[in-house]
Amino acid sequence: MKATSACPCEPAHLARVQRRLWMRLLPWLRYYQCEKCHKYQLAKPLTVDNARAIAASERAGVRPAS
Repeated sequence: MKATSACPCEPAHLARVQRRLWMRLLPWLRYYQCEKCHKYQLAKPLTVDNARAIAASERAGVRPAS
């Protein structure tokens, strides 16, 4: 398992998973599992949160400001 390999799915499909001890050496990253392809990866929380907000606004029919 490669913890740093990103899956080709959108970041909005990532769910938080408990980090392993060594991952605490990288405090700016969080450990996620993709809900579509079930791959694990490290990602920045801000990136994932922004992707979720955009996906939620698209589902609601609201366009993000450009």
